[in-house]
Amino acid sequence: MKANLHFFEAQSGHPSVRLDFGDGRRLHLHSTVEPERESYYLKPTDIWGDCVVILGVGLGYQLDGLLPALKKAQKIIVIDVYEAFLSMAAKKFKPEFQELICLAPRDIEALLSHTQKCSTVQILRHPASHRAHAAVYNQLESHILSARKQKPSVPSPKRSVLLLKGHFFLEEESASALEKHPSVALSTLDYRNESPNKSLPQRFQALIEQEKPEVILTMGFKGCDPEGRILEIADRYGIPVCAWFLDDPRPNVLAFQASMGRDVHAFCWESAYLPWLEQKGFKSASFLPLASCTRVFSKPHSGAKRFDLSFVGSSMGSAYLDAIRKKFLWSPDLEVLVQEQAAELLSGRTNAVDLKNSPLPFADEKNNTWLTSLIIHTASHAKRVAVCSRLTTEDLTVIGDPESWQRILGPQARCLAPVDYYRELSEVYQQSAISLNITSCQMPTAVNQRVFDVPLSGGFLLSDPQEDAITLFEEDKEIVVYRSIEEAVDKIRFYQSQPALRSTIATAARKRILGEHLVEHRVHKMMQHLFQ
Repeated sequence: MKANLHFFEAQSGHPSVRLDFGDGRRLHLHSTVEPERESYYLKPTDIWGDCVVILGVGLGYQLDGLLPALKKAQKIIVIDVYEAFLSMAAKKFKPEFQELICLAPRDIEALLSHTQKCSTVQILRHPASHRAHAAVYNQLESHILSARKQKPSVPSPKRSVLLLKGHFFLEEESASALEKHPSVALSTLDYRNESPNKSLPQRFQALIEQEKPEVILTMGFKGCDPEGRILEIADRYGIPVCAWFLDDPRPNVLAFQASMGRDVHAFCWESAYLPWLEQKGFKSASFLPLASCTRVFSKPHSGAKRFDLSFVGSSMGSAYLDAIRKKFLWSPDLEVLVQEQAAELLSGRTNAVDLKNSPLPFADEKNNTWLTSLIIHTASHAKRVAVCSRLTTEDLTVIGDPESWQRILGPQARCLAPVDYYRELSEVYQQSAISLNITSCQMPTAVNQRVFDVPLSGGFLLSDPQEDAITLFEEDKEIVVYRSIEEAVDKIRFYQSQPALRSTIATAARKRILGEHLVEHRVHKMMQHLFQ
């Protein structure tokens, strides 16, 4: 629906314009006070494309500030729903550029003819124009970007993968594994680096134009912008997105579901979440356990043991739980419900996935998702406290979150400062006669990182009995589990007196991990799924 254009003079004396729609809506394309300031706000935008397509121009204030940068481009294409704006842009800016082309949305063939001749195409959107006619401009962008996905004339022996990489769990390890993969050419986008001249979506599109990836990999949507523009761009190029979920996928899927395209694949460390992921619109949902990395967890050494029994991890106490409460409409009145449902989790009468089927007080999915998260982590906190409190008599050393643990376990407990995962944790596992594992309640069946990291370091692990633990490893030969706290006490006392047996089990587990459970194995499985 086109609007009537209402031109008027802003307070600064510069012209502005308002769209008056037939249904009564009114939308200002520029400020009523200082529309000329628009160029000031958009001026730092970096121009990297040979061809720049501007979707919506209005009175052209955004171009005023971009003029010096835009002159680097070989071709500028301006598209607008309103012929009046196109005429004004042509008159004002044609002398400024090497080639300026002004097109109406109906001129799709001409548009594609121009963009297909360029090596790189950059899309810029005028925010207000896009809000006014989002469907029109989104369709145009889809036509432009989908047409640019062309098969190479000479097939490459390597498949191109773009990894969204910051400092999140397993991102560095996955990058290393992909670099070593014989059939992968890797490029990465560091989503932590903020450029004053280029937004994260602009950096993402530039990499796509330059590297032409065939698949995009993210750890649970890490690196995707909050507005969902990265997922939107990937979909319009027709590039599959692979999201490997390493913890409860529900909060992140909820945040990005509206932006997910038609070709997004989920890999999840916990198989119990797969039916839920399939219902949320993923093209595929596959089980992919966690794994470890030899770069981080080095070859074992035969040093003296510093700890008889250790647990590395936070208490998941009040500070941790308060951070979750801030994510939703928390009320102290909900505390009784949280404690009741947490008790149900700990009893085994329900699990983290089925908990969503319990009667929850909110009508919307966001609040219920975060309330569920609070229940799960409240149960995990209680589980850790119960196990560690009992095992203080077994000379337990807790590493991480010392202030909270000291309050919980008392002044006689040995509570040490956290260690760096990449530089120090392997040594802690090597120096522990027994490393204790307590699995978070968000995992009905899956195993956590300790199950792989401890043995790869050469350490001996005593774990709670997750289903995947005794599927991925042979019980009592590669992994030892406890099914109650009292059984944990008995096994701690037994294995502390059996250093040779501990070494035999740890060596067998390490051999299994080196053969089946490195990040390289997981990356290979993802690539097989996506490319074969």
